[in-house]
Amino acid sequence: MIQMIHLKTSLQFSLILLIVGHVYGQTSGSAADPTEMTIESLLTMHVTTASKFPEKLSGAPGVMSVVTQDELRRFGFMTVAEALGQVPGLQATAGFFAEPSMVAVRGDQVKENGSHVLILINGRPAREILDGGRISEFLRSFPVNALERIEVIRGPGSVLYGTNAFSGVINLITKKAHGRSATFRSFGAGRSGGGASGEVLLERGKLSIIAAGQARYQPHWGVRYSGLLDAQYTRSRSEDLAIRDQGPSAYVGLDYRGLRLMGTFAELQSTYFLPEATGESRSRRGLLNLGYTFAPTSRWEMSFDLTHSLHRLLASNYPSVNASSSDTVLEWTNVVRLSSKSQVTFGTLYDYIQGKALYYAVNPPIPLAEGSRHAPGFYAQIDHRLTSTLKLIAGFQSNKIGSLDLKTVPRAGLVWSPAEHVHVKALYGKAFRAPSLIETGLRTQPRVGNPSLISEQVGTFDLGISYQTDRFLVAANYFDSRQTGIIEAGSATYTNLDSIRIRGVEFESKWYLNDHLFAFGSLLYNKPDLARPLRTPRWTTSGGLSYQAKKAFIFSLSNLYSASVPGYAFTINPSPTAHHQIQTHGRLEMSRVFGQWAKGLALFVHGENLGGRQAWLPSLESSSNDTIPFRRGRTFYYGLEVALSRE
Repeated sequence: MIQMIHLKTSLQFSLILLIVGHVYGQTSGSAADPTEMTIESLLTMHVTTASKFPEKLSGAPGVMSVVTQDELRRFGFMTVAEALGQVPGLQATAGFFAEPSMVAVRGDQVKENGSHVLILINGRPAREILDGGRISEFLRSFPVNALERIEVIRGPGSVLYGTNAFSGVINLITKKAHGRSATFRSFGAGRSGGGASGEVLLERGKLSIIAAGQARYQPHWGVRYSGLLDAQYTRSRSEDLAIRDQGPSAYVGLDYRGLRLMGTFAELQSTYFLPEATGESRSRRGLLNLGYTFAPTSRWEMSFDLTHSLHRLLASNYPSVNASSSDTVLEWTNVVRLSSKSQVTFGTLYDYIQGKALYYAVNPPIPLAEGSRHAPGFYAQIDHRLTSTLKLIAGFQSNKIGSLDLKTVPRAGLVWSPAEHVHVKALYGKAFRAPSLIETGLRTQPRVGNPSLISEQVGTFDLGISYQTDRFLVAANYFDSRQTGIIEAGSATYTNLDSIRIRGVEFESKWYLNDHLFAFGSLLYNKPDLARPLRTPRWTTSGGLSYQAKKAFIFSLSNLYSASVPGYAFTINPSPTAHHQIQTHGRLEMSRVFGQWAKGLALFVHGENLGGRQAWLPSLESSSNDTIPFRRGRTFYYGLEVALSRE
């Protein structure tokens, strides 16, 4: 029955895309494909996340990595989480309650959710504010086929992006239409898995429209899970589970003469693991942005944005929670070129958040937490070229969030280019995360909220060097991060803890050996100073090789290795041991086999975890020192792609 439902949904989705694609595919022109960019331009493209204006990656005031459109296509990533696996400094992790997929930046997983990482959609914040910052819906369900690239900042980002841009910022940048085209895919995986995806791109004069969607159903994963009922390992329970990981998503973007309208939706159905119970959860994320950008003068660009994000979480079993929250941001941003040597970014914003959580196992439902707050803020950053080879960066953001004290975080740094392809960055920045509404206002026993909490804060020093040419990139970076005031869930209430220090090194390399072969590699070593057991491995490495023959045939192989997580020698579930995540992707344009009548048809196969070994990770539940299932065994997706356009 489940398989029939999945098949029916995929067919309906594919039919809609076919009809829309037929309409838009009947006109001349074709959508600009970033993979048509020259090899020489792929590693030297401009980025926007670090300063809110386009600049070279080598000169951006941040430790940044980019997953390009060429890499997304070559390796066929099915989710954003998969794509982020190749980024140095990022580690996959999972939470015990409705967080089947998260990323820790440089070993920073002291929280039980993704609150230290901020997700942006085209530069606009997508925050979940009730619980502190859930991000799994975008990592697991956002339509990858809508993406042009992913920009990642490792380190503080609060100067430009405010709360939650704590240890990292992930900016999902979507495609823009240049011409008209439509593409759809349908795929299957085993008896209970499969889905469909597609996108339509339309350009007419100054109007650009993109509509994309995805419906993905992972095959059900059968495991035996044991939950600890006390910290002394004297009582436990066990049950057989079929873990779910599925959900639809959609994205729509419109751009007309500086007027921008963007909307996205992502749903994730998954299994959660509490020590006393397991169950199914359904979480939904939505974001709507209306913006307008214009240039008052040739040196001044101004933007207005109204962003409204929503989150909804429903847990079917104990603790029977129905939670919802919203975050509305009105922002005015300015980028001014003061001279040939100086450029300043400044703006002001007003943020309003509200949310509530209900226990709905009784009638009427009992409020668990409810609240709202206002947060005005102001930020500024200047880039000034001291000499032809040396650039200075300085900035700050000040926020007044609810009843909290005024919070100001600075950043400063130097970017030095002593030789043509050599770049050195020395950066220091601070960031913060304001307490969530649950942390300040939870009403239930035995733990209640603490309205006296202060914001978490981090200060990070980075020293990095890179060598970059048109076809080759290698970079190394040392970081030293000190966190203070980390909010911990105590036995009676939430409290701010003492400082935590995380130090480490990271390496990244990308190399286009020729027009066909591409290779990448990365490494992270981090050393946290924690009083509690580590929650992430100290070592993480990744590497991959891809061959592409005139875009008619692709074969790629990659591997993500995670070392074991120390401190989990005694667990009743499988321990978080070292594991490999070997993936492969193959794609064949059918016109190479059957001629021009098959133009636009392609077959693809995508394999995950080829080694077949399942992986379990620390549960992150504050009272538990056990693990939860994270990565299923070997999985293959087989699919067909149809691209519609008329030259």
